[in-house]
Amino acid sequence: RALKVVESQAGQVYRRISKGILQPGKSSFRSLEQLQEQEHLSESDTAKLIFFENLFYMLDSDSNGLIAMEDASVMLSFVNLSRSRDDLEKILTAHFSEHHRLNCADFVEICVEIMWNLPFEEIRMGAENYNSSYMRFTKLCASYWLTWSKTVDRWCRFWLPMCFTVALGILFNLELQDEYATNPAAEMFQGFGPSYMTVAGVFRSLIMPFFAVICILAWLYMRKQAQKQKITKEVTPEPDLKPIVPRWSVQQAKVTPAVMEDVED
Repeated sequence: RALKVVESQAGQVYRRISKGILQPGKSSFRSLEQLQEQEHLSESDTAKLIFFENLFYMLDSDSNGLIAMEDASVMLSFVNLSRSRDDLEKILTAHFSEHHRLNCADFVEICVEIMWNLPFEEIRMGAENYNSSYMRFTKLCASYWLTWSKTVDRWCRFWLPMCFTVALGILFNLELQDEYATNPAAEMFQGFGPSYMTVAGVFRSLIMPFFAVICILAWLYMRKQAQKQKITKEVTPEPDLKPIVPRWSVQQAKVTPAVMEDVED
């Protein structure tokens, strides 16, 4: 598969501004035309153009080259604090149709129109704030589904196998019979046919529920004992530990004065 050749939209806007080839009908924003009157762009202006394009790639989550106007207005409201989300949506709707999806070139021109006079550090901090808000929502969704996955895991660990086994025990001990073999003139029935369960079948079908009740009671008892041990461990103070005495001091204490005199002699 051949790779698609791409070009930086920020570079195109930069060349259009620098070379003075920006046509009035090419863009619906007047900020680009005002920038054309400048002799050259500063390093901060170049960094802004590159950062605007980087913001588009951050918003393009599905990598199809298009973003919704709602996503663009939300992100721009985090960067340009002087404008609300409704005001930004009105600005976008005035230049594009209501259901228009923005490509990279459109988004860069919008950022130039709305955020060009803002300090670059303020733009960068606003983008980081939007990214933190988006990651918070992502973490919230992940935490929600993680809780559900743990719940399903607990159910599948005990309750689902137990219910399945109990259902099998009941079905295997049911007596499903009809009178068609002995009485050809028997009337046909619809739905669940005649069925019954013998006394032995009832006892056999109750084996698994009885075993499940024992397992639940054992689990509750073990849980209660674990909580008691935890409480006892927290309440019981630690015993006083004796200080560690070096070995040489013990040996020196055992030496009597008479022995010391013999050693000196």
